[in-house]
Amino acid sequence: MTTVAQRTVSRNDPCPCGSGRRFKDCHGSLRATEGVAAGAPAAAPARSRYRPAGDDWGAVDPQAHDRLGAMMELALKHQLEQRMREAERLYRAVLEEAPLTHDALHMLAVVRLGLGDFPEAERLLRSAMALRPSYPAIETNWALVRRSIASRDRRGIEIVSEHALPLLRQTLDAMQRARPAASSSPAGMPLHVAGPTDHGSDGAWAARRVGELLAPLAPTLWRSRDACAHAGGWRRIDRHEIDVASGRRPDAGAVVLTHPEFDTDDWLRDAIDRILVFAQASPPSLYLERLRHIAADGRRSLSLMFTSHAMARKFGCDAIVVPPPIDLGEFRHAKQREALHASSALRVAAAGQDGRRVVAADDAPLLEAVAVRAGTLALLDPGPLRYALGMLANVHCIARGDDPLGAFLAGCDLYLHRVRPWWSEDDGRVFFGAMALGVPVLCPRESIYAEYVDDGVDGWLVDDDASALTLIDALRADRTRIAGAGAMARAKTQRLFDPRTLGAVYVDAVSQWLRA
Repeated sequence: MTTVAQRTVSRNDPCPCGSGRRFKDCHGSLRATEGVAAGAPAAAPARSRYRPAGDDWGAVDPQAHDRLGAMMELALKHQLEQRMREAERLYRAVLEEAPLTHDALHMLAVVRLGLGDFPEAERLLRSAMALRPSYPAIETNWALVRRSIASRDRRGIEIVSEHALPLLRQTLDAMQRARPAASSSPAGMPLHVAGPTDHGSDGAWAARRVGELLAPLAPTLWRSRDACAHAGGWRRIDRHEIDVASGRRPDAGAVVLTHPEFDTDDWLRDAIDRILVFAQASPPSLYLERLRHIAADGRRSLSLMFTSHAMARKFGCDAIVVPPPIDLGEFRHAKQREALHASSALRVAAAGQDGRRVVAADDAPLLEAVAVRAGTLALLDPGPLRYALGMLANVHCIARGDDPLGAFLAGCDLYLHRVRPWWSEDDGRVFFGAMALGVPVLCPRESIYAEYVDDGVDGWLVDDDASALTLIDALRADRTRIAGAGAMARAKTQRLFDPRTLGAVYVDAVSQWLRA
């Protein structure tokens, strides 16, 4: 048997339990002993340092503690290095002999969660939580499992809700025709921009950018109360933070709501004459609930602004359409792409999870084939795809935040935009960021962003997986096509997202809405 040497797990690695803390500060007691190899038998280790925190092994023969400890250590080593099947085999072996091992139940649940087996992850976490008082890491994983199950169970609801969106639009139009006349003239109407503040989220980014682009209209900017900041302690007064108790809220005029998930229940008042919702990726059922609630009393007009005509058609309308609020400055300092590599291999970039759901991706076989046919696949924020693809030598998994987005994209030849339900497509920053850096996009025709790609000129539109793979083969054989398309893509984004041009488009769109 050939022994394959593996790197020693660093104590500063992220703990795979999902806590976000370093390994040494979390499950560091599971640290593998020096020199244990991935292929070495677990039956004859050096003395194990792992012991469960409680009396999990109280009914187990003390002679077996050392052997079980070594199995736990090796299982976590496998898990840290993305060998999930090997980790699962060892955790299950421990549980067969010691079924009350809390850490084995928890870690096995994390493995099953990553593999998309949500019912089994739920069962294992329930068993683990029954053995210990709750703590943040296991609560986080429990919330992920529950959200994943809820998302899976709601798929049918979202399909029905999607078909209801045009009917909602018709209802809103009828209510608009029947509503009372505005209480103030558009010229003197106060303008407010309100959006979420979750740092690093798509919603917070969109709120900031829309506020910047509408600055010539001098709007009052509002953000949600940050429930996590200064919890339980003194808070600095933020005059831009909505606080109904102290009267800080939009109180009259017109409101641009930068995300449909921004809750208006507490502060929406009769004096607000009209609301413009900047449509972002959100489930159709949420749109139905929020938009119906905003317009329920018929006292204010409700309009929608979209970032593509394709998305507007999902709602049965094609009224206000603007480009996404992309900030080219985010990519200005990225290293420019170098000349074509001497190697014929391509480096294809793709985004992993959408940041709102934990789901088992159904396109892992396509991504694996892309990695093989292109040469390298770089996955940004891989999420559960790490468990399906992370062990492949030609797949590089890159956590969001490890490098600036521009640096990640600049090192790639192509960007593969993955097919998802239209309501879960991202805010377009990766898509248009790639184009801005001269990285042409392979985009499914059904994407809400497909209209921004001129097929064969500044990118390529594909109909299915087979056509995407065939195109990758052709581009690998003739890389000059990539260079030409990349130059055209860069020129297009410079026109679309020039700060003055984009700002003028947003100001004009909102000004026309105010006059309507």
